[in-house]
Order: sequence, then C-alpha cells, then structure tokens
Amino acid sequence: MDNNMDNNKERFLSNLASQLGRSLKTQPEALPEPVNLYPEQRLTELSDDELYQYFLNTAQLAGSTYETTTLSSLPKHLETLCEQYGLPVILTGDPRLQESGVIDYLSEHCHANIWDHTEGKKNIERVKEAKVGIVFAEYGLAESGGVVLFSGADKGRSVGLIPETTIFCTKTQYDFTSSCSVSRKITSNGIKKYKNAFLY
Repeated sequence: MDNNMDNNKERFLSNLASQLGRSLKTQPEALPEPVNLYPEQRLTELSDDELYQYFLNTAQLAGSTYETTTLSSLPKHLETLCEQYGLPVILTGDPRLQESGVIDYLSEHCHANIWDHTEGKKNIERVKEAKVGIVFAEYGLAESGGVVLFSGADKGRSVGLIPETTIFCTKTQYDFTSSCSVSRKITSNGIKKYKNAFLY
C-alpha cells in the first residue's frame, strides 16, 4: 500500500510539474546568498546603555510610557501606577515579582489578584475584570519598542494581553537588545525550553 501511495504521489507531482512547464524537482534549490546581513548587524554598534536608550525612544514613539525605579522602590512605585491606571489589578505568579516583594505588597495594598494556574478559568475571569496587568518581561526589543514574554504555568499570557493597561517590568537595562539577538539566545538555549515566547 505504501508503494502504491508513493507511485500516486510521484505521478501527481510529475503531472503538476509538466503543467508548470518544468521537470520534476526532487531536491530543493540552494538558497541564494543574502543581499545583506542587516537583521544580524542592525544595532550591533550600540553599547548596552545606547540600546537601552534606543529602546526607550522607540517605545515612546510607539505610544508607550516608561518609568524607572530601584528594585527596593518597585512595589510602592507600582502601587502608584495601579492607582493612576485603575483597579482591579492582576499579576502573573512570576517568581521575580515575588522575590522583589511586588506580589505581597500589591496583594495587601491594591487587593491584586495573582495568576494561579491551578484555578483554571477563574484566572481568565479575573483578567477580564482587571484594569491593570503586571508582568515581568524577559527582554525589551530596541528596534520595535516591544517586549518578549515567556509563557508558563505561573506566567499566564492573558495578563499581558487583556487588561486595558499592561505594566511590563524588566530587571536591568541590560535586558534590552535586538530581536535578532533574542532569537539567537532562544535558539542556542534550545527551542523547547523557550517554545512559548511572545513578542509584544
């Protein structure tokens, strides 16, 4: 039966090739040399500080606002932003938000909900009601002003999509890079490890 299917496939492809006026190709043609290496070379001349500034400028042009604070001031600073943009608030259960004291502080002062993968659809209902979602971004992309988020059980991606306002936190200015660099990092660390990466 497999042999019959192979014959049918071969006949079909041969017929298709003849209709296109060419011979049947069983091997793909080699890819042409790239015209340039712009995606790989773009912004590589910038230092980390310059990439950070480039990201901030691009994000601002895209309509985003940004604020900087210290790690110790982050919980109080986020409380101020949440009061400005409106309640209720939802956060991912990202360990970095826990370690920085954000989850405990905002749970107490803003009655924030925390994404909990064990609660299933309750999470989605909380996200729908939230005015503000707070997530930790893995990278800021200098050329677009967007961010990369990794998804996981404690990092519900809905938190960064559905609320009217999303606050993306990054830990250091050195998390800002080009999209080509991020792709290289993700690929070199194994695509399975980062199969749920999202660009915003």
